Amino acid sequence: MPSVPDPVRAPWRDERGIALVVAIFALVVVGAIVSGTYFVGALEQRTAFNAAEASRAFQAAEAGLETVIGDWDAATLGAVLPGDSVRLASVNVAGGGSYQVTVHALNPQLFLVRSTGRLGQATQVVSRLVRRTSGAYTPRAALVAGAAVQVADSARVDGTDVIPPGWIGCPAPLSLAGVRAAQLVTVDATASVGGAPPIVMLDASVAPAALTALVDSLMTMAAVLLPGGLYGGMLPTLAPGPPPTCNLSDPNNWGDPTQFGVFECRDYFPVFRRTGNLTLANGIGQGVLLVDGDVTLDGGVTYAGVIVARGRVVFRQSGNLVHGAIISASGSAPARLEGDANLRYSSCAVQRAATVLAGVRPILGRSFTRLF
Repeated sequence: MPSVPDPVRAPWRDERGIALVVAIFALVVVGAIVSGTYFVGALEQRTAFNAAEASRAFQAAEAGLETVIGDWDAATLGAVLPGDSVRLASVNVAGGGSYQVTVHALNPQLFLVRSTGRLGQATQVVSRLVRRTSGAYTPRAALVAGAAVQVADSARVDGTDVIPPGWIGCPAPLSLAGVRAAQLVTVDATASVGGAPPIVMLDASVAPAALTALVDSLMTMAAVLLPGGLYGGMLPTLAPGPPPTCNLSDPNNWGDPTQFGVFECRDYFPVFRRTGNLTLANGIGQGVLLVDGDVTLDGGVTYAGVIVARGRVVFRQSGNLVHGAIISASGSAPARLEGDANLRYSSCAVQRAATVLAGVRPILGRSFTRLF
C-alpha cells in the first residue's frame, strides 16, 4: 500500500521575551529623542544668551567709542605722538559690562580710536578713524594785551611771521601786528616792534572782558598742573627703548623746540596749566601754557607755542626767546618786555601748539569698523 507522507511541521519559534526587547528599544528611542530635544533646547538657549551678551558687549564698545570721541581730552590724547598709543582705564557701564579704549596716533592729524566692550565671555571690538578739527586759538598779534604794553631796553617784538629754526612742513607765512593792546604801548628808543602793522593800541576788541572770556574757554582744556613758584630746567628726555621714545612722564620734558636735540620729542606739544603765578627760567619747551595768574620769564627761556596769562606777562633778564604768540589778559598791570627779550610771531608754532587743544571728528566715508 502506498506510503503516507509525514505531515509538514511548522518550525518552532520561541518568542518569549520579545516584549522586553521592544520595550527597551522604545525606551532608548524615546530617551534619544528627549535628550536630543533637551540638547537642542539648551544649545538654542545658550546661543541666545551668547547673542545677548555679544549684543550688550557691542553696545558697551560703542559707548566707549562715542564717549571718548565726544569728550575728547585734547590735552592728553592730543599730545600722543605719531606712532604711539595710549590705553585708557576700563570703565563699567550701567547694566553690566565694561569698555576700554585705546587711541593710536597715526600722524599729527589722524587717530584710530579702538574700543573693546566686554560682558561675561563676550568681547566686541569697534574702531573709528578721526581727524583733528581746527585749533582752538587764532592769534591777532604776536602780543595781545588787555592793558598797556612796555617794550624796554633792547627787547624786540615782531609780528612778521617766521619759521623757527629747523622746523619743516610749515604753512605759508601770514604776518600779523606786533602788539595789539587795549591801552597805550610804549617802546624805548633801543627797543623795537615790527609787524603788519607794528602796533595797534586802544583796541576795544582786546579789552579785558573779551580776553577774560577767551582765557576762560582755554583754561578748561588743560590737563597737566604745574607747581607754583620758580620752574626751571626744562629739557627733553627719552624713555629707554629699544627704540627710545620721548619720555612723556617726565614733568621737566616740555618737548624740543630746537628740533636738533632730542628728535623723538619734536612733535610733543604738552599743555600745562598753573592756578597761580608762574616764573620760568633756564629751560626749553613748546606747546601751550595756561596760567591763571602772572607769567614771568626770568632769563634763559626758549619756548615755541602759545602762552596765555590771566594776569600780566613779564620778560626779565636776558636770553628769553619765544616763537609763537602771547596773551596777557590783565586789565590793569602792563605787559613788559625788557633786557634782550625776543618775541617772534610764528604761525607754524601757534598752529602746532593750538592743534593740541583741538577736538576731533570722524573722517568722511567709512570711518567706523566692527572688528570682531
